[in-house]
Amino acid sequence: MEGEGGSTRTVLAVRGLLYQLSMNGVLILRRHSKANFSPCMWELPGGKIEANSISMGTAVATEYAQETGIAVVATQPPLYVWDKPAGLPPKYPGNVRYQCTVLRVHLVYPEVREVRLSEEHDDYRWIQPTPEAITPYGDYIPKETRDALEIFYQHYILFPRLLRGEQV
Repeated sequence: MEGEGGSTRTVLAVRGLLYQLSMNGVLILRRHSKANFSPCMWELPGGKIEANSISMGTAVATEYAQETGIAVVATQPPLYVWDKPAGLPPKYPGNVRYQCTVLRVHLVYPEVREVRLSEEHDDYRWIQPTPEAITPYGDYIPKETRDALEIFYQHYILFPRLLRGEQV
């Protein structure tokens, strides 16, 4: 997409955050060690979408199925949105505005039996979305992914526990 004067284009992306109680965590994928872009980085499943081609929910469900073999459905509103993430490598040449939306996703079927990775990724983990669980990954989990995990943790795990009077 071109901006005013034709100098800026926008790249849209969507990612899905799946919290699976039976796995006690959120699914993250590691980009293949031989990837040209961000090798060995841990990320939420998802990817680039063409503007106005399909809805974000359909896009994230498609990306999720392609990257993990898991059927999901997305919920609205978005959990998190970021523009041109800090430290974004120069994957897209020129003056690019990168916008990524993270949607919470839910399983279409009751439980995950297996994760089937695409060639883009070489490992996966189910991690608790807590700062303590994320810290050991260091810079291999980008700040924007950390932020989305923190927002999810606060809104869907921590706050409900506090409201129920549980110790945290």
